[in-house]
Amino acid sequence: MAEKTLYGNCIEPDFPFHIVAKKIGWLSEELLSASRSECPDNFVSLLNTVLVWSRARTATWLGIEVYSGVNALVESLNAVLDQSGEDAAYHRLELVPRVGQLFITCRNSPRFDWNSRPTHLAIGRNLDFFAPGHIFAGPGPSGGRVGVHFFERCTGKPLTAETISFNTLRDDPASLERLKQFCNRKEAIFNDAMEQLGLVYRFKCQIRYPHHNQIIQNVMDCSTPPTLEWWEENFSALKIPDGVACLDWCGFETNFSEHWEMIRFVHAFLLKNFSVEIFYMFQRNAKQRWDKFDKKIEEVQIEIAQPLNPDKSESLFADLREEFSDFEVALDALRKTPNVIKTPTPNSQYRQLRRRVVLAIRWMQVSLYASWQNIHMHLFERWKLRRPLIWEGGMAVPREPLCEAHVWGYRGF
Repeated sequence: MAEKTLYGNCIEPDFPFHIVAKKIGWLSEELLSASRSECPDNFVSLLNTVLVWSRARTATWLGIEVYSGVNALVESLNAVLDQSGEDAAYHRLELVPRVGQLFITCRNSPRFDWNSRPTHLAIGRNLDFFAPGHIFAGPGPSGGRVGVHFFERCTGKPLTAETISFNTLRDDPASLERLKQFCNRKEAIFNDAMEQLGLVYRFKCQIRYPHHNQIIQNVMDCSTPPTLEWWEENFSALKIPDGVACLDWCGFETNFSEHWEMIRFVHAFLLKNFSVEIFYMFQRNAKQRWDKFDKKIEEVQIEIAQPLNPDKSESLFADLREEFSDFEVALDALRKTPNVIKTPTPNSQYRQLRRRVVLAIRWMQVSLYASWQNIHMHLFERWKLRRPLIWEGGMAVPREPLCEAHVWGYRGF
């Protein structure tokens, strides 16, 4: 549990894994179905909800577009706790909507801040961040940011993300080691919770530094494959060569040691020819050409996850050389062509309008529920207004310009 392992709070009651694990046979199928859906946010939201339910996390912070799905899961998980006795019911979940967003937390969590207008600092504490409040306006901290990312191993989906001011981290050399220890404990808690619940999902933390691109390039320039430890801590950076757009072509399952030359070849091409601007350029003006390229990348992803077949690998290399050459020609032509914004079709306009209406209605429903919940809390649940437990072992709020730690921390949709 996060309370005991991350914060040293041994008073909080333990989660009854041995009781509830026998009652959630349906959960594996529900998570598997969500992982195969067209919307990856659904799966990530449900998985985060399960981690909060098992007390591996204090809370999770989700968008209102997943409200229906997580609300149904919360009701089902709470029913399991109610059937497991009064002690188990202590860990019941509660949805805490805020404008445009919603928290999910244990209603009896001693650490959750129920403030109806949480700051970035309060949100970070609710989410078990090592450095809550490291949020900046504009260009951000002058020294750049350190990214702390947790990924699910089976699917490769990103679970949580935190940013930390590199200036603040650099000013306190001992804090880097404390950060790594904290992340290792979180990783262990997440994995232990899944194991005790009988679920197959496992997690890995990756830390990225402002100079991470150079770290990656030094290894990619070498013909010798890296270690397994290096790959698992750094492969996700290969999927975002421009630091923004993500192309899913490698992962935990990649047989990188045998396919290292192909991985280096693909990475070198993407480093030169893939960015968020290029992606949208093809989407607007040459979508069929992009789909052809994307299909070839899928072939690469499948191939490099298998044991090396020299003949098949050489054939794929030849195909890639031709495909990449054609892609560069198409990209060069697009760059020379005036950007033409296509007029939306009636069907696409209808879909956009329908989505906006659905989101607007959901936003109003969640906002009304948030207002009602806030009034109810002040009248009948004033215990929630107590000062939450605060851990002082992480990093302090940066004393830098543009820091928004104490700014109201949520936006509208």
